[in-house]
Amino acid sequence: MSTHVRPATAADTSAAVAVLARAFHDHPVYRHALPDDAARRRRLPGLMHTMVVTMYGHAGPLDVADDELGSVVGAAAWHRPGHPEPGGPTMLRGFLGMARATRTRLGEWSRLGSAIERMRPDEPHWYLFHVGADPRHQARGVGSALVRRGLERVDADGVAAHLECAPDLVGYYARFGFAEVETVPLEAVELVTMTRPARP
Repeated sequence: MSTHVRPATAADTSAAVAVLARAFHDHPVYRHALPDDAARRRRLPGLMHTMVVTMYGHAGPLDVADDELGSVVGAAAWHRPGHPEPGGPTMLRGFLGMARATRTRLGEWSRLGSAIERMRPDEPHWYLFHVGADPRHQARGVGSALVRRGLERVDADGVAAHLECAPDLVGYYARFGFAEVETVPLEAVELVTMTRPARP
């Protein structure tokens, strides 16, 4: 399959969020936040929009991958080094969006987010917030094309890159130069942090 990676436009936002919601349906973080499969299918698109667009749409580029027909089949959201934190109104909208999606599990969701944030490197780095391909297009190079495009920016800046992933993806990201750092210290979620050192 031929994949074309490009910066997302405003018109791509809904399709990108929908693709990420489908890609992350079985991810440990979102299974923990929304344990019921049917509820997760209903609420994850709203939660993904809250995270990727409402709260952190300002934090860095959103890339999309198109197939041969021009349909969005993958997306990657990055945070650039030193991006400003969301302001008060944005945080309020984000909190309300997360509360609508996670409901009684909002406390667990917040604790997980705080634990992940504490494990970010102190040095300047690009952060791979979300990357995924539509399940029908996985294992066809879509995710790899998106990661490679993002790492071009990372290398142009001469800084490190950081991400979290499920343990079964450690080998995948190692191919791009990421090295395992540590495990997120929450028993309910299996998640590993990985960092790619700055390239000379």
